[in-house]
Amino acid sequence: MVTSWHAYRRIGELADFDVTTCSVHLSRALLVAYVGAGAEPLTAVPSCTRSWDEMIALARQDPDEHVIKLVWTCFDMHERWQVDARVLAERAVKLPPS
Repeated sequence: MVTSWHAYRRIGELADFDVTTCSVHLSRALLVAYVGAGAEPLTAVPSCTRSWDEMIALARQDPDEHVIKLVWTCFDMHERWQVDARVLAERAVKLPPS
């Protein structure tokens, strides 16, 4: 879901369509997919103490190629759009607590 949203935003920067309006629809679809997958509720504001360098280094060691893809996507969202996605990266890849 995260990488799909990221790809959509990146493509939207190059295409000639209203990214903001379309992002609302995509965000709703992603939320439905998140809830439908049985994910735990996001009731509390999570926090993350790991640095990007640490998470990237840990993700590179994981044999599942989706882990590094997700961590890099979250990092790019942070760099490109100032979205603090460290919590998402840490939670989604289930890195051990720091």
